[in-house]
Amino acid sequence: LAMTFIRKFGRFLVLALCALPLAACEPSDPAAKVIPTLTALAVTPVTATVNAGQVQALTVAGVYSDGTRETLTSLVGYTSSNTSVATVSSGGVVTGVGGGTATITVRDAASGVTSTMTVTVPAPTPLSMAMSPPAATMAVGTTQQLAAVGTFAGGGTGVIASDVTYVSSNTAVATVSNTGLVTAVSVGSSTITATHGPTGLTATAAITVASSVDAYTILDFNTSGLTYTLTPFGGEAAELTAAGVPPGGPAGQVAKLTRAAGAECFAGTTLSVGAQFSIGRLPFSSTARQVTVRIYAPATGMSIKLKVENANDAAISVETDVVTAVAGWQTLTFDFSAQSAGTAALNTANTYNKITIFPNFSCPAGGPTADEVFFVGPLTFIGASAPSAPPLGSGGGGGASSYTVLDFKTPGVTYTLTPFGGDAAELTSTGVPSGGATGQVAKITRTAGSQCFAGTTMSVGDSASIGRLPFSNTARQVTVQLWAPAAGQSVKLKVENANDPNVSVETDQLTTAAGWQTLTFDFSAQSPGTAALNTASTYNKMTIFPVFTCGGADVTTEQIYYVGDITFLGASAPSAPPLGGGGSGGGGAGSYTVLDFNTSGVNYTLTTFGGEAAELTDVGVPTGGPTNLVAKLTRPVTSECFAGTTMSVGGNFSIGTLPFSSTAKTMT
Repeated sequence: LAMTFIRKFGRFLVLALCALPLAACEPSDPAAKVIPTLTALAVTPVTATVNAGQVQALTVAGVYSDGTRETLTSLVGYTSSNTSVATVSSGGVVTGVGGGTATITVRDAASGVTSTMTVTVPAPTPLSMAMSPPAATMAVGTTQQLAAVGTFAGGGTGVIASDVTYVSSNTAVATVSNTGLVTAVSVGSSTITATHGPTGLTATAAITVASSVDAYTILDFNTSGLTYTLTPFGGEAAELTAAGVPPGGPAGQVAKLTRAAGAECFAGTTLSVGAQFSIGRLPFSSTARQVTVRIYAPATGMSIKLKVENANDAAISVETDVVTAVAGWQTLTFDFSAQSAGTAALNTANTYNKITIFPNFSCPAGGPTADEVFFVGPLTFIGASAPSAPPLGSGGGGGASSYTVLDFKTPGVTYTLTPFGGDAAELTSTGVPSGGATGQVAKITRTAGSQCFAGTTMSVGDSASIGRLPFSNTARQVTVQLWAPAAGQSVKLKVENANDPNVSVETDQLTTAAGWQTLTFDFSAQSPGTAALNTASTYNKMTIFPVFTCGGADVTTEQIYYVGDITFLGASAPSAPPLGGGGSGGGGAGSYTVLDFNTSGVNYTLTTFGGEAAELTDVGVPTGGPTNLVAKLTRPVTSECFAGTTMSVGGNFSIGTLPFSSTAKTMT
């Protein structure tokens, strides 16, 4: 418009200049020209019919107060009233998307003048039609939205919103509206049939109505005492939130899933409350096979995939798909007896205790071209009142036996971090990233140029020990709460015998995200080329190797990790305490103080030799260690290589007889 203004103003300026030799250009000159204003926009065509995938270019002319017209097609803005029907570019090119009618509004930003045109996109002709969901079990008085889903040339699918009629075979049991909304009236069964008028295609849904329906909430994201974990992949982002949730859905906290532009076609999020990304075991049976999901979707016709699997065996899984019937909040019913094409069928004898949702699953067509935001509320199992087994471990929803191996903050426990290979390690509660472990954690820094095997041994007892891990045929897993700077990094966990490094087991996991996550290490799946687990052996030492890179690329930049709770799954306590008592704090084994240099009535004697000097002092003692008197030993540069100090409290430089035995041979 600014360019148009300049062109029009320039035209009148030229006219005025040309008139200067003939007449004086005074302010009151009746011949002075007035700059015309924009009074209307004329859009061509005013109506158009555009098939899906085809385009229609618009032209826009500005009509001015002096009756003149000028092309403004590239200088105005465009919006579509329904982008699921048609979109419009900044240059005025309309593209048909799906069946229906949309209004294209044209607006001049400077003047506010607008105009409209109407575009109609004929509904594509479906090659086949199916009902979504194909079956539903309902309680009297409840409703269920059905959708007729067409498959079109090229393999695309979508909800057929027009020219479809719905009929119930038994209206005394269930009625259905002309939009596919089923209402359960009385106990019994009914078949809902959808018919597409132009093609005659039909599809059915089996409706079972009961006086009441057993059901339980799998996940609601709000139950106190549960730790809900969202694990996105494929370019998806996920968070728990109660802010910005569209109205009309569940109250409280929901899972917000953002499928970013450019995400993989299979992008999704695993939802869990237990170890190994688990939920309670789903009690599938011949009469219980459905899961409902309360979900907000940004458009109709989006394919939502729900996958359940065995948390210990990814080869055991079932997938099924439902298409969104509306844009907004809705309850989708997933029937796992109708598995996705080409995937495994439901086997009610299997364990299914892991669940993943794929919003707008679009393989093979491709990922989204713009961000798509979904909100997920309660997930409900239909046909049973409780899961048949609790989630694995104690990761916020347990029930199975477990215990904390290390948490780095139990009062009275002395935690020791022993880094090697270039790692640095410290206990800290400062600067810990939010969203995971709280309080004190182990901060491990993998420095640039460190060895490929750099790691940190974590202990609470003598000989760098922890309590003996109670491995058995059914207990072989350890979870680690870890913050990592990136996904796809190999983390190694090694356990060994604190007195015999030849007895060890190593296993590896990949980080699933940048940020806090819980990794499950299964020691029955040892690292290639390393020893297998032997449940008869003693494993009471633990080392973590963040970004174990031997055989891969070296670490060239500093990388920081945080380690929170480490949990053993399958037992409620270690089978033996840490070794000794010298600072273990997690022991239970007997110990006593040989010398502390402070006991009243004891005469401590320091006897030096080889050039060493020694004294008892509490002056100038470095902070962070014992308090009161300590022995200060000074080894001068001129001392002998064997210089030392004998420390005693009795005659002949003696201490009490040390009670060595086959199980007591360590001092700290």
